[in-house]
Amino acid sequence: MPTFAVNVTEASAERDGQAARYIVNQENERRASLDPPGDPLPTTPAEALLTSYETCLAQTLDSAHESYALQAVANAAEAAEAKERWVISSGAQRIASLNELEPLPAE
Repeated sequence: MPTFAVNVTEASAERDGQAARYIVNQENERRASLDPPGDPLPTTPAEALLTSYETCLAQTLDSAHESYALQAVANAAEAAEAKERWVISSGAQRIASLNELEPLPAE
């Protein structure tokens, strides 16, 4: 599994700081609810908050990538099954299947 690194630059202390604090606080609540509780991410000083926010963003990217990988595997499995079923079907079955599909758009 790849590792994603996030580097936030040119962040606005007010707007981006609010977003960072909101997300880091949510993550800290999640960590506090673990058994045993996890260590909270630092929220002060501002540089530490930004680093904590980058950690949260990297976790979000990790989760998204894992989801995409699982979707790709499922899609490949579905395509392989469709191809296998196509190979073993009769001509009449193939025509019936094609007739159930939406028509191709006119070019």
